[in-house]
Amino acid sequence: MWFWVINFHPSIHGLFRISRKIFRSNPDDQASRLLLGLSYDRAGEEQLALSTYQEAVNRDPSNMRAIDMAVSALIKAGQTAQADEILNQANRRIPPNERLSELELQSFLRQGKLESAGLILTKYIKDEPENNKARFLLAQVCIRQKEFIKAEELLTDLLKTNYEPIAVSNLMVDLWLDGIKQKKQSE
Repeated sequence: MWFWVINFHPSIHGLFRISRKIFRSNPDDQASRLLLGLSYDRAGEEQLALSTYQEAVNRDPSNMRAIDMAVSALIKAGQTAQADEILNQANRRIPPNERLSELELQSFLRQGKLESAGLILTKYIKDEPENNKARFLLAQVCIRQKEFIKAEELLTDLLKTNYEPIAVSNLMVDLWLDGIKQKKQSE
């Protein structure tokens, strides 16, 4: 679409007029509703975008695209509790899928539910053994849970694959520092 251009500065009124016209021609069409929400979002009208996305979720609670857009907008607006509630409802209504799992993982990390985040990441790795991003995130979770040996194994493997060597090396230093602090506290 033309409004995804980086320096988007067309007439905002023209954008809304077109989006509203599309929406009004078929108000039950979720794609039109989401397009209108996206138009609001791109124009900086966060509250209008939020209410439009939430209406889309209310009309079709199993529409993953609407859920994704609503949760992302809520997080952007700092309304994480509402985003988490939408995710909880989605988990009860629709079968698991990759995007829902990603959103759920982000939610668990935001809430500090490290054990749940670790379970999702472990499943990612089991399903896709070469998923280095999941290994990196799991190493971070392990460090926060003070599972230093497991974290070191994950990071050592990541260094061998040359995955993000600077980020992995920095995390390895954090791991060692945390291990030293832990050792001093136990003495």
